[in-house]
Amino acid sequence: MKKVLLGLCCTLVLTGCGGKTLTCTMSEKENGMEMKQKVALTFKDDKNVKGKMEVSIKIGDEGKEYLDLMKGMLDAAFEEYEEAGLKVDSKSKKNSLTISVKYDVDKLTDELKKDLDYSDTTYEETKKQLEDEGYTCK
Repeated sequence: MKKVLLGLCCTLVLTGCGGKTLTCTMSEKENGMEMKQKVALTFKDDKNVKGKMEVSIKIGDEGKEYLDLMKGMLDAAFEEYEEAGLKVDSKSKKNSLTISVKYDVDKLTDELKKDLDYSDTTYEETKKQLEDEGYTCK
């Protein structure tokens, strides 16, 4: 669970839209859970200006009862970020949970901008960092 939350938080930093777009994906399977992440970052003048991240988590039948708990924890964790300028949506059904996060750098609070690890990196630096974290970028 901590790994999922950490991955989501790190990925939030990486998303963007408008100008040159960097799209990165990663899939992981562990302990009966499959997680797919897609990050779309848009750069203008080599700066991240907007972002979108989608994380899909599929859990086997034995873990279904934890899905609503996981959704509640993620919703609570992202509530403060929504107030800081992130748009967060989460949906659960049957054995899956999907979290979508969008942002526009100009609409983020200064505090959240400082918290984003990749907010001051260029397109190439961000691509390298994501690939070092296990993403496949194009």
